[in-house]
Amino acid sequence: MLPISARADTPAPITAGTIVAPLAGRPIDFFLYHNKILFRALIEGRDATVLLDSGADFSVLDAQFAAAAGLKGGRPGTMAGTSGNIATQVIPRINLVIPGRFSATLPVLAADLGPASKMMGQKMDLILGGDILRKRAVSINFGERQFRLLPSGFAPINFTRIPVYASRFAPLVALQVGGEKLMAQIDFGSGGDLRISPEAWARVKPAGARATDAVSSGANGKLLIESRARLPHLRIGDFDEEQADVRIAPMPTHLAGRADAILGLGVLARYDLVLDIGAGNLWLRPRASLMPRRVERTGLALVPDGPAAKIIHVSTGSPADRAGWKAGERICRINDGKVDVQNSDGYSWAYGAEGSVLAIDLCSGEKRRLTLQSYY
Repeated sequence: MLPISARADTPAPITAGTIVAPLAGRPIDFFLYHNKILFRALIEGRDATVLLDSGADFSVLDAQFAAAAGLKGGRPGTMAGTSGNIATQVIPRINLVIPGRFSATLPVLAADLGPASKMMGQKMDLILGGDILRKRAVSINFGERQFRLLPSGFAPINFTRIPVYASRFAPLVALQVGGEKLMAQIDFGSGGDLRISPEAWARVKPAGARATDAVSSGANGKLLIESRARLPHLRIGDFDEEQADVRIAPMPTHLAGRADAILGLGVLARYDLVLDIGAGNLWLRPRASLMPRRVERTGLALVPDGPAAKIIHVSTGSPADRAGWKAGERICRINDGKVDVQNSDGYSWAYGAEGSVLAIDLCSGEKRRLTLQSYY
């Protein structure tokens, strides 16, 4: 989907802050939206939607939300991400409260998150990043849709430990692909499986791999075209992930020379986990009754467009590409039902069985049929 990553070029003012201990590590409910962890909180007493993002070095508050709350920015700067830089200002203090669960007072960066929210189809008021997560262990139970903020050093029972290496602010973990070792950033803000640099891909590319292209967007909403393929096997610790979806694209500037890849929730959400950056630990436990990894079989990338969905990209060599579909076309109904790309399961029709046929109504009135096929 739409990976969001943030990094402050000048982090010195963001390192201070007071965190009030969570109340007995009580669970915090979250919901998955296009494979991203979102939860409700209060910021300056106002309702807010927060993205939990270990790939963001520092927390980022939406500039429009900040203005509505009467928060004033100070020193200007920039935030670097997967799709370029965004202008920022430092807000010296915000009050963040998850009622009955957690509270913190911390400085943040303010930036315009509107374009990213629009592309994702879900408003984000705050990206909660490493300035909190480096000070706490975060325990995530994806089956229960709950996470906990715990003291660093927490060691869960019946989990497997994988070492975490800190490179400046980025939490890195070692992966094995074939006989090659890759260092990957742990990024809760990425909903995909793996994003890998072209140099690393050249080292691990499987013989006969079929590649296509795909679209992604960063925090500034800018669209990026990336190569896309699959890895037959990817190992993280003792665990083997089969047919992992891979995006091939340069690493963000702050990871260049530090990381070969970015590991997202497409892999990580297949486990219950504890990430403890301060103690250098990632604890994993495979989830029970986990469904096999889904395979996208249309080649259509869509964004919400009122009651419809607009095509923003058609992957080369995909069924949609071979049938002549074009970016800019609008879809109103699929299989005689409303097209819903704002729901986390709204793309389920794109992951159907090989050979299944979709009946699609364009908003122009044209009716089409699209046969699902694997293409990368």
